[in-house]
Amino acid sequence: MRVAVVEAEPHGQGSAALGLSHPGLRATHRNEQVTPLNQCTICSEGFASFAAFDDHIVSVPSDPSFECLGVEQMHEAGWIQNVRARWMSPRTATDAARVQQRYLREAA
Repeated sequence: MRVAVVEAEPHGQGSAALGLSHPGLRATHRNEQVTPLNQCTICSEGFASFAAFDDHIVSVPSDPSFECLGVEQMHEAGWIQNVRARWMSPRTATDAARVQQRYLREAA
């Protein structure tokens, strides 16, 4: 499976032509699966969700310098990477496992 790189696009220009449901996202190639990436511009790491991205931020909103957890710090704190190599905090990994188990029970 090929995964498209997703980029933010002001006012969704061009997204309707690609048939995307979210006006702010577009794929780099037609007919590719759109997979949003929550990537930090400071550490360049990708996160599986907005919640995981928020969990890796160390600084407070009023702090003029943006600080985030590094890879070693995330490993030490029990963070894991999913099959797409995107970081999940212990909290978001637990939530994802709970949802997956519920889905598997309901599907059976």
